[in-house]
Amino acid sequence: MKRLAICYIIVTVAFGVNVVLSSTSTKWYNFKLKYGKRYATHQEEQYRFSVFRKNLQKIAKRNRQYELGLSGHKLGVNKFADLDRFDFGPKTDTAYTQIANNTTHSIFKIPSLAEIPTEIDWRKLGAVTPVQDQGSCSSCWSFAITGALEAQYFLKHNRLVPLSKQNLVDCGKLYARGLNGCNGAGVPVLSYYYIRDYGIESEADYPYEAVERDCRADASKALTRVSDYVMIPANDEEAMKAAVGLVGPISVTIDMRDLYLYQGGIFESDDCLKEVGSGDHAMLIVGYGSDNGVDYWLVKNSFGVDFGEEGYVRMRRGINQCGIATYANYPVL
Repeated sequence: MKRLAICYIIVTVAFGVNVVLSSTSTKWYNFKLKYGKRYATHQEEQYRFSVFRKNLQKIAKRNRQYELGLSGHKLGVNKFADLDRFDFGPKTDTAYTQIANNTTHSIFKIPSLAEIPTEIDWRKLGAVTPVQDQGSCSSCWSFAITGALEAQYFLKHNRLVPLSKQNLVDCGKLYARGLNGCNGAGVPVLSYYYIRDYGIESEADYPYEAVERDCRADASKALTRVSDYVMIPANDEEAMKAAVGLVGPISVTIDMRDLYLYQGGIFESDDCLKEVGSGDHAMLIVGYGSDNGVDYWLVKNSFGVDFGEEGYVRMRRGINQCGIATYANYPVL
């Protein structure tokens, strides 16, 4: 009887392992099917499967903490679940940053006696266009810049018009060293100078294609230009709050490496970088508020509505989370 009991335990454990492996394999199959994942070699697929399996463990651990109230955010499987944090990382070239720092622009100052809202959501005020997906093109910078410009155009003309990211992707690289199309690795604010000199077309006239193409800009269709851009003092979240509350949505750059599996809640991580120039992803702050006493930024992303909270991220406010306050700006029409 004792021997049978031992065999029974061994069989049960082995069966449990098979169930786990089967469950992971099924999730892997469904993941590849849903997101159309294809890999060049068997070795690459095996590596990506191992990363996917580690991400499932990471998601499960974080979500247990979330359910216990030990974490403010939860994670989930999305199109990045076969990537790890080392697939993301700072891409901003220091030389480009120096170029941008040497350009002429205004610096934001909190107006005296200004009544800054305790919370604001520019979506509810009509100043924010729908979330889009940048696809495989590293063009987040163009989404952040056009998002800030769309809001200012709305506030000036009372008309919300999606502006052309493709216009910047195709034509910006011909204009300035530091605007690199689908390659990312540039400085978003240099876009303002292109828009100042050549204007920008609407999304309807110059649709987004998620690939770099030859510049096809038509000056006669340029919808608007900018006269200046304003930088928020680095690491000053009170100034950022004032800018968002009084002026409108602002473009920011963050370190993306711990955010890629975000599914909901107020994101907070001790592992992402906060230094100027360390950001690898540009996004748009469209508001701020508090939830159960925790302050957050409401941030529009460009990964589609399946990412995070219907395409948005709430990021912890007041601790320069992932460097969100290091390179914030908005345009002036």
